[in-house]
Amino acid sequence: MKKGNRGGAPSLKERKSASLKPLRADRRSERKTVPLRNAGASAPDGECGKKFSVLFKSLTQGVVYRDARDAVIDANPAALKMLGCARKELLSPDPSRPGWILTGEDGLPLRPADHPSKVALRTGRPVRGVRVRVIQSRSGNVRRLIVDAVPEFRGGGKTPFRVLVILQDVTERKRLEIKLREDEEKYRTLFGTSDEAILLMIDEMFIDCNDRSVRLYGCSSKEDLIGHSPWEFSPPAQPDGRDSREKARAYIAAAVAGAPQRFYWRHRRKDGGLIETEVCLNGLVLNNRIHVQAIVQDIGERKRAEEEIQRSLREKETLLREIYHRTKNNMNVIGAMLSLKSRAIDDERIAAVFRDIEDKIRAMALVHRKLYESKDLHRIDLKDYVSDLAAQLAESHPEAAAAVEVKLDLEELPVPIDVAIPCGMILNELFSNVYKHAFPGSGRGEIRIRLARSTDGKTIELDFADNGRGVPPGFDLLAQATLGLQTLVMLVEHQLRGAVRFETEKGVTCLIRFPSKAFFAEEGA
Repeated sequence: MKKGNRGGAPSLKERKSASLKPLRADRRSERKTVPLRNAGASAPDGECGKKFSVLFKSLTQGVVYRDARDAVIDANPAALKMLGCARKELLSPDPSRPGWILTGEDGLPLRPADHPSKVALRTGRPVRGVRVRVIQSRSGNVRRLIVDAVPEFRGGGKTPFRVLVILQDVTERKRLEIKLREDEEKYRTLFGTSDEAILLMIDEMFIDCNDRSVRLYGCSSKEDLIGHSPWEFSPPAQPDGRDSREKARAYIAAAVAGAPQRFYWRHRRKDGGLIETEVCLNGLVLNNRIHVQAIVQDIGERKRAEEEIQRSLREKETLLREIYHRTKNNMNVIGAMLSLKSRAIDDERIAAVFRDIEDKIRAMALVHRKLYESKDLHRIDLKDYVSDLAAQLAESHPEAAAAVEVKLDLEELPVPIDVAIPCGMILNELFSNVYKHAFPGSGRGEIRIRLARSTDGKTIELDFADNGRGVPPGFDLLAQATLGLQTLVMLVEHQLRGAVRFETEKGVTCLIRFPSKAFFAEEGA
């Protein structure tokens, strides 16, 4: 008998030369094929026959019966689906029916003589576990099958009269196996080439690690890490004072329970050197066991850079405070010089100009003093500033201020220096006008200052009102060409980007509105 027959494996050359024509029913069989249920004595009948028919049709495995000449006798619906053809097409002897192409697992054509059913008929022995690919001629789909072929004998005969072919569709299982293998290869590639240390743990003990882990901990090989616990590569206590073993076990337990962990950790290298790291722990199931994956990143350089930035920021804060302090002192010196000069001037009008300039300088100096004293070097509380400025201006005009009561209704509003200084200049001008003109002689009166945000939070409202003698009916304050009023309007419109208007009933009220969003970064501003 020639090599390759009777079930022997064909050579690669023989398999490549095999025809790719779809397999068809044996053309030698010209008889009419009939379903197994009508195949005579070999088919079950009666109640058993009904049960067999139901089972035959409902099986998820494909079942095909072939006769002694390998012609199809019957096939269940599962087999038809796997082979991609209709029942009529499978049972028809017509050579023009679509059929299918059968190949080996490697994709090379399977010779007709090597088909499992033919081998089983030829040898009289079962053929099991043959992995094949079926290319469905109609759709072109490829199904992966495991084929068993079991010969059946009648009576004491030695030659099979029929063969039972069982088809198991493993296409989806194979797809998942391939995907799993690809994912595992990707993980192994990432595991081996990652710049971060990756370690796997079971029961709080390292069972695997990548090369980066070996270098990070100063080890000579993986064996120096495998079989050890994380706290064995840590100092006795962490920077917060907690015991390293106790703290590590708490993090691992949380990861095992399904809560990913991310935290700072101080490790100790094999040579005793300390390393600052950031650790990520995740629980995962491998081979039906819970593992913990640890990704450890050396953050020593980053931590040193952060410390350097913090040190630089502290130095800049110190320098900025010193600038504010020196600016405040310089302005106070200028104010003192102006005060001395004004006392030496006999002309009261000129002396008043000097005092007005002195008040403005001291108002600006107060801003720098507030910034110097504040924790936030960029903002001051406008409420505190207005309150202190009112007291400071009262000290500058003791005689006029003695007869005037100042009532404050102020909301806490942190503002930058670009808002505080214009507000100080505006209030200085308004106070000066009141002290000079609102209450002539020894008349008593009051000043009311309101500071608040609008209901929608988009606008800052600053109101300054007095109950003094006011102005004549029809007198338009904004139309006046005095330097003080021009300065006030310029500060509101150009520096605060707002608007100002005056009400002249029962004294004079100045209403100033400017947008808070121009100066505030808070949400909703």
